[in-house]
Amino acid sequence: MKFVSLKRFNCACMLAMSIMFAGLTPLSVMAASTTSSSSNHIQRQPVSTNPLTVKVKPLFVHITSTAPRQLHLRTYTRPEFTRPEFTRPELKSGKKALAPIFTEYLIPTRLAESTGVTNGTDNTIWFSEVDGNKIGHVTSDGIFTEFALPAQSDARRIIALADGTIWFTDLNNGKIEELVPTLSLLSIYSLPAGAKPFDIAIGAAGNIWITDYAHNSIDRLSFTGNALTTFPLPTYKAQPLGIIAGADNAIWFTELDRNKLGRITPNGITTEIPLPTFASEPTGITLGTDSNIWFTEQAGNQIGRLDTQRAAVTEFPIPTAASRPLFLTSVGNPIGQIAFTEYNANKIGIVNTDGSINEYTVPTPDSGPYAITASSNNDIWFTEAHYKGNKIVRLNFK
Repeated sequence: MKFVSLKRFNCACMLAMSIMFAGLTPLSVMAASTTSSSSNHIQRQPVSTNPLTVKVKPLFVHITSTAPRQLHLRTYTRPEFTRPEFTRPELKSGKKALAPIFTEYLIPTRLAESTGVTNGTDNTIWFSEVDGNKIGHVTSDGIFTEFALPAQSDARRIIALADGTIWFTDLNNGKIEELVPTLSLLSIYSLPAGAKPFDIAIGAAGNIWITDYAHNSIDRLSFTGNALTTFPLPTYKAQPLGIIAGADNAIWFTELDRNKLGRITPNGITTEIPLPTFASEPTGITLGTDSNIWFTEQAGNQIGRLDTQRAAVTEFPIPTAASRPLFLTSVGNPIGQIAFTEYNANKIGIVNTDGSINEYTVPTPDSGPYAITASSNNDIWFTEAHYKGNKIVRLNFK
């Protein structure tokens, strides 16, 4: 299956579910459930595949940026509370939700379709524009700057490095790219022919890691000699999507089509972990403040947590049915521990430390909440990818 643009994603997912477990030998799962969330101990078998390393030479391109500008913004205060039936029965009462404050910043470029967002070292929020063909950033005051990319770029997921550079995937062109904002300089790294790089992460050693679902591989770009190493996955047509660096110095990723999480060490040893819920479609992934791996199940309508020490998966059902959780980020108390987007439900969800979930409706109807991140002051930022939204939104609480 091909992970296509946001507009065609629903149809693609239906096709994926019809072929999910063809020809697979499932790993054993020992399940033990609780009342509203389930914990499952798992068995893992590390596998070493045959990596391929090639030299890549970047193409350097000077690009232009817009003058900083501020467009219309709207602020909403909307108190909401968790209903008792949405909390775990063993708790005496649900956690009272804080009052949310949404501030929506309209992206200057119309129909931008922003599917990536990250917190920059310059205290601004950086985001990608698939249809806008740009990379942009916005300050907490709503001041936008946009960088025009080469024609027909397809910028998707995005990360900010400590040195101030911005890295992102160019999905349909099979490239990963580095933006040096202070120089308006773009470095373009071409991947092997036919590559479809979706998500991107920075490893403990400073290497860039990418999921390539077309080649069913995890790729690593090392700056020592500009070496690109491709690690094929053991499971056929796994469709790796989300990727994050773990607290254990390994790289973790989701396998949408094969209902697994994956872990790869710096030297290429891969371990795949089956999930308890059938055809759950794990998508987004992040490292929690508890050092565990958290992920979304967009078909399972759950948020999952992998306890890396106990090798146990716990799944937290989302109160709103068919909400389609896509991506998530870790946040700190008193907000909760994990914030996530609900694309179909038009909500932002918060997983509390007690395991209950609060949900907050986004003010703009049918806005398509998609990518999400947290700033250094614990504000939540997310993108509205649907054309009815086309905003970068800040969510904080009082």
